Amino acid sequence: MVTLRDIAKAAGVSTSAVSRAIRDQGNYSEEVRNKIKTLASEMGYKPNINARALVKKQSDIIGFIVPDASQPFYGLMFKGAYTASLTTEYRLMISNYDNDHRTLDNAVESLKAAGCRNIIIHTLHTDIAYLKKLSEEVPGLVVIGRLIPEIQERCVWIENFYAGRLAAEHMLKNGHHELAVVLHDYVKLDSAERLQGIKYVLEMQGVKLKDDNIIYTNSEEAEDIGKQLAQKASELSGVIAFNDQVAIKVMNGLQASGVKIPQDISVIGFDDSIFCELSLPSLTSVKYPCYEMASYAIRLSIKFTNHQESLDSQANMFMPSLIERHSVLKA
Repeated sequence: MVTLRDIAKAAGVSTSAVSRAIRDQGNYSEEVRNKIKTLASEMGYKPNINARALVKKQSDIIGFIVPDASQPFYGLMFKGAYTASLTTEYRLMISNYDNDHRTLDNAVESLKAAGCRNIIIHTLHTDIAYLKKLSEEVPGLVVIGRLIPEIQERCVWIENFYAGRLAAEHMLKNGHHELAVVLHDYVKLDSAERLQGIKYVLEMQGVKLKDDNIIYTNSEEAEDIGKQLAQKASELSGVIAFNDQVAIKVMNGLQASGVKIPQDISVIGFDDSIFCELSLPSLTSVKYPCYEMASYAIRLSIKFTNHQESLDSQANMFMPSLIERHSVLKA
């Protein structure tokens, strides 16, 4: 690895002179500065970012921490964050915490120890007291995917109630009144808010959602739920699922039991993930704007550390939209 000392020896100047010239500091002529920079480039010099962070006691890293980096949902979120970071002087560092508080805390402390002042966390379950304390320690902390009123200005979230409304309205518009709602038994807050939106629309139209048609499951067991729903297919017209993975597995269970989608039962998912175009039929879904939210979170984090003007925290809320495909048929 080429060092400042190597460049200094080749240029016939001191190491400190090379360091200052490369960083556009010091009273050097343009000719000398350009000579040193050209020599550094020709020799393949790469600045030691970690050493620079130690000197400045802060880094140009934005830490982005999520519970499960293997999920396509987070892949799109990372892409939004990465694309936004390209327009800044910051680098993106991704970390995974497997929904485990100790792992999350270790990731956060490692970033803090490296001088990181910008950390974005996607979390639905982390203790509020912990996140409030973290907001006092990390200037550029942003929580994505969740609204915490005490630190609302640092949160970037989706309007889940409205997301539920969109799904229910689309079902009713297509003549589907006998519905089942399949929610996630782990992601309770999002499930509850979406269910409220669904119930609101149905109640406004005088449609009853039966208690035994509100089902809690997970991605692993969703196909079995589809097979169970197939047993009362004559009583159902549509299914609204917590996310696209659950929706598609419910569809698989229904189809394996001889139920035709959407001729017999229509299905709507949430997220608008890559799975929607790959399913058969393609899945109508409520779009979770995770790309846009992650991109915004990057800019918001940087604004905090740059002490820019106060922000309207209401702008941190993102609205979902319905993406129509072929899994819903007019009754």
